Amino acid sequence: MISNKEHINSIDEVILEIDKLSKTSQFGAISEDYKDTILSTFYKIDSVKSISFFEMNEEEFQFEIYKTIPKKESIKHSALFEELVDNNILGRALQTGRPIIFPEVKEKDIEDNIVIVPLASEGGITGITLLSLENHWESETTKNLGICRLFANYFSNIMIIDKKNQKIDYLELSFEQRLSEKLVDQSKVQNELNTFLDALQTGIFISSLKTGIIFRANPVAAKLTGYNELELSKMKIQDFLEQTNNIIGEHFETNLINRQGDRIPILRKNQVVTIKDTEYQIDSFLDITEIKKANDTLKDVNKLLEDEVNKRTLELRNTVLKLNDEIRNKEVAQQSAQKERGMNQLKSKFLATVSHEFRTPLTIIRNSAELLAAYGEKMKPDDKTKYLTRVVQTSDYLSIVLQNILYLQDQSGQVLGSSSFEANLNDVIKEVMEQINFSSQIRSKFVINLPENPIVVKHSKGVVKNLINNIINNSMIYNRNDNEIIITVSESEGLGFIVVEDEGIGIPEEDIAQIFELFYRGSNVGNIPGVGLGLAVAQHCLNLLGGTIEVQSKLNEGTKVLISLPKEPKLTPEEK
Repeated sequence: MISNKEHINSIDEVILEIDKLSKTSQFGAISEDYKDTILSTFYKIDSVKSISFFEMNEEEFQFEIYKTIPKKESIKHSALFEELVDNNILGRALQTGRPIIFPEVKEKDIEDNIVIVPLASEGGITGITLLSLENHWESETTKNLGICRLFANYFSNIMIIDKKNQKIDYLELSFEQRLSEKLVDQSKVQNELNTFLDALQTGIFISSLKTGIIFRANPVAAKLTGYNELELSKMKIQDFLEQTNNIIGEHFETNLINRQGDRIPILRKNQVVTIKDTEYQIDSFLDITEIKKANDTLKDVNKLLEDEVNKRTLELRNTVLKLNDEIRNKEVAQQSAQKERGMNQLKSKFLATVSHEFRTPLTIIRNSAELLAAYGEKMKPDDKTKYLTRVVQTSDYLSIVLQNILYLQDQSGQVLGSSSFEANLNDVIKEVMEQINFSSQIRSKFVINLPENPIVVKHSKGVVKNLINNIINNSMIYNRNDNEIIITVSESEGLGFIVVEDEGIGIPEEDIAQIFELFYRGSNVGNIPGVGLGLAVAQHCLNLLGGTIEVQSKLNEGTKVLISLPKEPKLTPEEK
C-alpha cells in the first residue's frame, strides 16, 4: 500500500514533484510502472482517501480500470464510474478536458465527494483518475483542481509519448523480422522493404555504419529533412542528425537539421544490424516539436505560478510583519500597565507594612517613656533599667528599618555610611559582632572561623558591612536560642566567601525562590517579628558589589547562606 503521509497542498509542491519525476525519467519513459507513479502522485494530494485509474483502450475505445488504492475500494470505484457515466458527469468532464468535482457543494446524504480528472492533451484522452475525498475541498476547490490539472497535463503527455514509443518499438521489431525473413530473395525483399518503409509514420534512415552514407530513407524522413529520397542517398547521416552520447537500442532526445538549417527536436533510437558481413545502422525518429511546445508551455505556466506564489508570499510576509509590530506594541503596553500595577501594589504594601512596623515600636517607646515619667522615682532600679533598655532597643530597631529603606533607594552605595572602598572581611565580621553583642538580647552561640591572613576586597566597606549584618541578623532572628551560628570566611580564585549557618526553623522549599522579594516572609515564621526587608537589602548590596548568594535550607533543621564577592570590582566597557 502506498503511504499517504506526504501531502501535496500547493502549486510550489506540484512544481517540485514534477521536477523530481522529470529528473528520474528519460523523456517519456519514466519507468515501466508509470501507471503506479500516476496513482501514487495523485494519492498525495490533500484529503484524497482513495483513488483509481481507468486507462483508455484505443482498440475498443472504452475505459478499463487499472488499479485502485486502497485495493478494497476497487468495487466501489467501478460502481462510481458506471454511475458517473449514466449521469453524463463523466461525459461532461471528457468534453471540457478539465478536472471537475461532484457534487460541487457538500451534501449531507452524499457519502463521497468525487473528483474526475481526465488525462487529456492535444493527442487525445489517455485515461481518467477518480479521486475520492475525505473532506470536501470547498474554498480550496480552485487551487486543488488546478493541482489536478497540472498533474493530468504532465502525465497525459507522458502516456502519449509512451504509446508512441511502443508503436516505434513494435514497428521496428516488425521491420527487423521482415528484413530477416526476406534476405533470401533480394529483389522481393527490396520491394517489400520499400513498401514497408513508405508506410511507417516515423522517419527512417538506413546507413552504412562504416561510412555513414545513407542508402535508404522513407518519405517521412524526406519530408522532415526537406530533401527528396534521391538527394538523401548521396548524403551522410551526420549531415542531418546531431551526434550525442547514447546507448544503442534506447530512446534519446536530439535534433534533426533540415534543408533550411532549422533544428527540429526528435525522439531518436538507433540499432546496428549485420547483413552478409556488412554492418548497417538503422535510425528511427519521431518529431516531438508539439510535445516540446507543450512542455515549454507548462514551464511558462509554472513560472507564472511561481511568480504569483512569490508575490503572494511577499504580501503575506509584510502582513505578518505588521501584525508582529502590532503584537509587540500591545505587549509593551501590557508590560507597562502590569509594571505600573505592580508598583502601585508594592507602594500600597510598603505603606501598610511601614505603618504597622513603625506604629508598634513608637507605641512601645511612648508607653515606656510615660511610665518612666510618671513612676520613675518610685520604680526599682531593675525595672527602670528594663524600660530604658526597651526604649533603646526599639529605637535601634526603628533605625535599622529606616536604614534598610534608604539602602533600597540607593543605586550607588554612597549612603551606606562609609567612604572607604576597601574592606577587610575579618575586620568587618568583628565590627558586626561587636554591634550585635552590644545591642542584642538574642543569646545565640557564635562560632567564627577567620583566616590567619586577612581577606581584602576592593569594594565599599559600608555596602559589605551592611550585607553581612543583614545576613547574620536574619540568621539570629530565625535561629533557636542556644543553638550555634557558624560564620566562616575564606577565599578562592579571586573570590571572597562568607558562609553563615544556623540550626533554626529553616525555610519551606516552596518559599526559597521568593525570599529575596521586598516584604516577603516565609510561611512558617509565625509570630516572629520582622518586616521582610533584610534579604531584599542583602540582594541589593550584592547587586552593587557584583556578588552572588546561594541559600540551602531544610525545614526545622536550619539554613546555610553562601555569599561570594569578587575581590576586584568588575569594570564596565566605559571604565576599561
